[in-house]
Amino acid sequence: MPGVLMYLLGNENNYGLFWEGAETEDIPLEDRKSTIRARHMYKLFNEAAVAMKAIDTTVPVAMCNGDMLFIDIIAEECKDVDIYGTNMYRGLSFGDAFQVTREKLNKPILFTEFGSDAFNALENAEDQYSQAKYMVANWQEIYENAAGLGKTGNSIGGFTFQFSDGWWKYGQTKNLSVHDNNASWSNGGYQFDFREGVNNMNEEWFGICAKGPTNARGLYQLYPRAAYYALKKAHMLNPYTAGTTLESVKKYFDNILIMDAVLAARNWAALAAQQTGKVRVSGVRFEMTTFSTGGDLITTPDEALPGERSYPNELGFDHMQSFYADIEAKPTESVREWSRLMCWATSR
Repeated sequence: MPGVLMYLLGNENNYGLFWEGAETEDIPLEDRKSTIRARHMYKLFNEAAVAMKAIDTTVPVAMCNGDMLFIDIIAEECKDVDIYGTNMYRGLSFGDAFQVTREKLNKPILFTEFGSDAFNALENAEDQYSQAKYMVANWQEIYENAAGLGKTGNSIGGFTFQFSDGWWKYGQTKNLSVHDNNASWSNGGYQFDFREGVNNMNEEWFGICAKGPTNARGLYQLYPRAAYYALKKAHMLNPYTAGTTLESVKKYFDNILIMDAVLAARNWAALAAQQTGKVRVSGVRFEMTTFSTGGDLITTPDEALPGERSYPNELGFDHMQSFYADIEAKPTESVREWSRLMCWATSR
């Protein structure tokens, strides 16, 4: 069928054998019950693959497994699935994934999800450098294991997770307009913000592009992160070009400078910030002032006068608060006008 790359069965269905809810969690150790259920599930996958091939033999059928869990059962039950697709988050390296897939399944491996979040859970701040570093390292391994380069030769590519942040992922149905920085699971592969016993994976920060706030129409601006620019360069390499070797792939990726990508992202964000909106708040300040109502040769009484509404009605101290908001108006690209709105209040 023109335009269809492959048929993909499921999405991390093996994790559903453990999780009770829809949110991402730590994966517990396998138990006997989940293993029995897994065999039934993978048998169903293979039956689905056979049924699909009876309808269309022109497009391969892949599965989408969570990491390498139940790989031995998959080898026994999914012989008619053409491609081993896996959602894998192991940090800088996929480890033995290529070798194990070749030895146990003898199938090509496709990374149906992988990547890094752009939030540092220890510093409680965005970390574009680390995200780009991890994702470039992942793509280098995918290229190095492509056919004909001397390694496993069973890598056929991957789908970076994900293009833009998913503000719905933590909570699923609540705070959908909030970019949540809660970490929902722990992964030691991401050492830039890992600490034993503390969650460090921020589900709403996996985008290689950040999202801006929505406008009145519900639309939003995307802001490319450093990972976007680094991967843009990575994807200019074709591992199947004549003369490509492991050495040339390594040299190519060594020349992808993460700091260059970070600077490109900062420059774009700064330019976008200057051009965003016709009116914006450019400054806010709050002032508090205390003054004395004391002095000599005055008629202000030492003690408060009951029922007296004049001001002041006694010696002592008083205070004022002032709130200032600077509003910048930009009716056209070439003309900028500024006005200052000052709200002033006093109280006793």
